[in-house]
Amino acid sequence: FKQKTAYEISTRDWSSDVCSSDLKGMVRQAVAWDKQVEQAVNLFEALASEKGIEMEMLRCDPTIVQANPVYLRFVIQNLLENAIKYTESGGRVEVSLTCDQTTRKGRLEIKDTGMGISKLDQEKIGRRFFRSNTGRNHSTTPRGSGLGLSIVLNIVESLKGVFSLQSELGKGTTIAIELPIESTTHASVPAEVGKVNWLKSHRI
Repeated sequence: FKQKTAYEISTRDWSSDVCSSDLKGMVRQAVAWDKQVEQAVNLFEALASEKGIEMEMLRCDPTIVQANPVYLRFVIQNLLENAIKYTESGGRVEVSLTCDQTTRKGRLEIKDTGMGISKLDQEKIGRRFFRSNTGRNHSTTPRGSGLGLSIVLNIVESLKGVFSLQSELGKGTTIAIELPIESTTHASVPAEVGKVNWLKSHRI
């Protein structure tokens, strides 16, 4: 689709900032992951609707993680953008965030009914500049830069998290991110620095 996505972060800027820097040394803080997910879904719902895609938040548990809030937001938005980009009109995107106090893990899952990814291409996911063309409708789905998921994987790894992908060609894709949770309560987590200011600084 031709309309600009809900965010206009330059992947070139992110590739230099994330891929060439030491993410282990990035500034981190307690982040209300559920609030970020809710905000991102609200941002992308209009875009999904314009493309004729139904987006639904199935569950969003209160979840606190230690992360850089800007990098973590990039992860969420990149996955949502991909789900919408590779799903045709009439499709569906489901989002859920669960928090397991027993395993001390938070799990973000984004499931779409899009074109799916072949087994061969799944083995290449995360390689810089790799772009899967299998099943892509060239007239309606623009080709990406091949950097987004590479950056996502670097960020998740730096947070000691787990990235998993399940996909079937022609039926859709489910991507999950698991991160260690904090014992901090929502009451002690400061509100994110002005949402509007963040959007302006990242040209959303």
